Amino acid sequence: MNPPDVAPRVSIILPVYNGQEFLDEALASLVNQTLKDFELLIINDGSTDNSVAVIERWVAKDHRLRLIQNGEPHGLPQALNAGLRQARGEYIARADQDDRHRPDRLAQEVAFLDQHQKIMLVGTAYQPFNQDGQRPLLRHPAASPIIAWKMLSASAFCHPTVVFRRQVYEKLGGYPVTGAEDFAYFSKVVCHWPAANLSHVLIDYREHATNYSLTRKEAITISIMETFQENIRHYFGTADQAPVLYDFLVRRYLPLRHWRKVKIMCLEIIRNIGRTYALSSLAPSMVGLYFLAVKELLVVSLRTLFRLPALGPALYP
Repeated sequence: MNPPDVAPRVSIILPVYNGQEFLDEALASLVNQTLKDFELLIINDGSTDNSVAVIERWVAKDHRLRLIQNGEPHGLPQALNAGLRQARGEYIARADQDDRHRPDRLAQEVAFLDQHQKIMLVGTAYQPFNQDGQRPLLRHPAASPIIAWKMLSASAFCHPTVVFRRQVYEKLGGYPVTGAEDFAYFSKVVCHWPAANLSHVLIDYREHATNYSLTRKEAITISIMETFQENIRHYFGTADQAPVLYDFLVRRYLPLRHWRKVKIMCLEIIRNIGRTYALSSLAPSMVGLYFLAVKELLVVSLRTLFRLPALGPALYP
């Protein structure tokens, strides 16, 4: 047990809003982690059910747990930031009120970050499940350059699997108050530092009708479009070409008149990623990224040539 003035290795941030149904299961999976040196900050964001009673019962049993009252409901980003402001750990871990964490989740992610000092954030594969049972497991890209490429248009991490270094918060501050706060925040992370994903499953991710991401689809869609434009601005200093790249990366649409322009922009993005991460163009992960970009150019060009419908609305309808 750490003395009160000694920071734990990991601060787990767990926002809660009306989570009583699955909260015991989530807390049990965190308390029983094989890595014991952590604090669990549970932020109650104005729950109106019995969540607080559940939390207080667990807090009374384990000194590592702390209840933070966030007053009226403020939303997920504000709850996360309330936790970040009080976190003392070397590493920050995310958790949700309805997921199950494999016993070695923290141990494996912390060991990876200890062994890879340049990596600032790590996520993992995860096993979705619902009331009908398990669904196919999901993995995001593992290599830092490919993660950066994928993060142009969508998050390359499952948010509650993520652990990141305290320096990320110290440099970037808290989560943006937006509909897709994880995509916006992690986009900033990969613009500064390399990140990674572990390929093995460390979380069972519960899908149900009250998932935060399933109840705010419109706000999340708008936020994703705004973050996409910010990502393009990061690479080119302007978002003027965002609609063309959005067509290519998200809508999977690339008319012939834009092919050369998009190819040049893709090459510039890849070079920028290599410079940011100090990687040679011949590094295996960079070669993999070049091949991925070429493959996407060919696939999207063929989709457009054969008049397959674009996936979703244009950035500027």
